[in-house]
Amino acid sequence: MSHDPLLKGSPDTLILEKFVPPELHLLLGVVDKLLTELLRNAFLTNVKGKQFMSTFLQKNNIKEGEKRGGKLEGNSCHGVLDIVDLLERDLKDYSLESYLIGLPFIQTMRLFKKVVHKTFGMEVIDGWEVDIENFDTSYRSLQSTKGTPITIPPKVHIVTQHIKDFLDMKGDGKGLGFWSEQATEACHANFKKIWDLSLIHISEPTRPLYISYA
Repeated sequence: MSHDPLLKGSPDTLILEKFVPPELHLLLGVVDKLLTELLRNAFLTNVKGKQFMSTFLQKNNIKEGEKRGGKLEGNSCHGVLDIVDLLERDLKDYSLESYLIGLPFIQTMRLFKKVVHKTFGMEVIDGWEVDIENFDTSYRSLQSTKGTPITIPPKVHIVTQHIKDFLDMKGDGKGLGFWSEQATEACHANFKKIWDLSLIHISEPTRPLYISYA
């Protein structure tokens, strides 16, 4: 082995003892997945879906994603969850067919909003276990327009299966926000500003370099 493992522990150490469910990235992943599937299934083309969402975000002063391939950042994900009722209204106004197809995805977003509210803060709020179960049931019932269940990515799996394991293991009433990776992400963003100011760009040579051994 050329490098020591990043995580060390005895064979009986649980992964959850070393790995905290990352609330920020869980938020990003689940919201992006639900919005992606909503737009993919409720609209005739990807272009129409993206146009609808872009108009919705701009109208409600929610910043569109500039990084991660255009995906929404944390504050924007919270913003969408906060006005999911408006999203349902606009979808209904767009077309009845889109509304009926997209409604299960919006209802699942509402249930995820409850999970975020009760488990992603500094302290957990009573009833969070039921909210996770309800979200899990709703998500697993989602189907594409082809009648096949949508995939369950790792971040959705962590929410439905391992947040409860982690919080039960801790048993101290603290929510995921207590261990949030947002502080590290903020440091990373701040350091990038310093790095960009001191970065030296080395231009590539315009012609091959030859080494003489004479």
